[in-house]
Amino acid sequence: MSYSDGNTPAMGDKVKRQKDGKVGTVTHVQLNYPTTPGHDNIGFKPDDGSIGVGNSLAVEYILISRTKSNVDEEGHDLAWHKEHCKNCIELAPGHWQWCEKARPLFVKEP
Repeated sequence: MSYSDGNTPAMGDKVKRQKDGKVGTVTHVQLNYPTTPGHDNIGFKPDDGSIGVGNSLAVEYILISRTKSNVDEEGHDLAWHKEHCKNCIELAPGHWQWCEKARPLFVKEP
C-alpha cells in the first residue's frame, strides 16, 4: 500500500504522519516490504529534529510535496519505474538496470 492518499513513496518526499501531524522527510523506501506483504515501508525523519523512525508503513503518512528531482519528465518516480516500467529490470535482488528516464533519478537505497 502506498501513502494514505494513494501516492507511491519516493525518497526525499515531504510527508505528514497522520497520528500526530508531524511533518518530515522520507529517508528510504522499501516497496512491498517482505514482513508486511502488500505494504510499502518508509524511513521518516521529522523536521522538528526529534528522533525519526526506522521503518513504518507508508499508509500512515500523507504526501505533502515531492521535489522535481525525484520524478522524471512524465512525473514518474523510481517506485513507479520498479513496478511498471518494462525497460527497468531487476537483475538480482536490489540490483537494477534502469531505463534512460529513470537513471537520473537513481538514489541508492539502504
